[in-house]
Amino acid sequence: MYNAAAAVFLTPDLAAYASYTRGIEELGSAPGNAVNRDEAVPAELTRQVDAGLRYQINPKLNLVAGLFQIDKPYYAIDQALLFRQLGMVRHRGIELSLAGSVTDSLTLVAGAVFLQPRISDTSTGGGTTELTAVGPIPRLIRVNVQYRPAAVQGFALDAKVESVSSRYLDVGNSRRLSGAITLDAGVRYTTKISDVPVRFRLQGRNLTNTRSFTPNASTQIRPFEARRFELSVAADF
Repeated sequence: MYNAAAAVFLTPDLAAYASYTRGIEELGSAPGNAVNRDEAVPAELTRQVDAGLRYQINPKLNLVAGLFQIDKPYYAIDQALLFRQLGMVRHRGIELSLAGSVTDSLTLVAGAVFLQPRISDTSTGGGTTELTAVGPIPRLIRVNVQYRPAAVQGFALDAKVESVSSRYLDVGNSRRLSGAITLDAGVRYTTKISDVPVRFRLQGRNLTNTRSFTPNASTQIRPFEARRFELSVAADF
């Protein structure tokens, strides 16, 4: 097992980085709908290589762009409902992020991943079949913003927009879900009551009430949570 990493500053504001890792990863256990449910999957050899650039737009705002590739064994449920290794999976993609303070009042954390999750299925006798892995999202974009008006101390507004691309429902790539966009937003106020710090928070989740599902390699699907609101009050005594 070994790993290596390096970084170099090309200019005072621009840095390049690269790394390679070869190690052992715990891959979990068989899901509840498998005939060998809860059976532990042995730790497997995985490899990861990545490289990219980081640009400091200002002292509080950074832009990162990188390439990566991850290779590891692929475990899923076969036609006999046995959870086992069916081949290898390669995650190859691009990741982008922009994080930091745009102004003294506005904070931004945004990121995007464009992923090509490819399975090399060797479980059949007809040779290797190339498929798209179920579970990883081919395109995921998240934007989080927080605004704290200087005129009102302790008051903050926040919002999150998330966009997921279309994705397959089954390992055989026969059924596909359309893409979906969700919106969260909230308000937070921190003050003191009798010298005790108190935080009030109202949060709205999935305000667009988007209906979709999240599939995984075990053929299980989890529905998006419906629109909901959460109110909390916390105090530090």
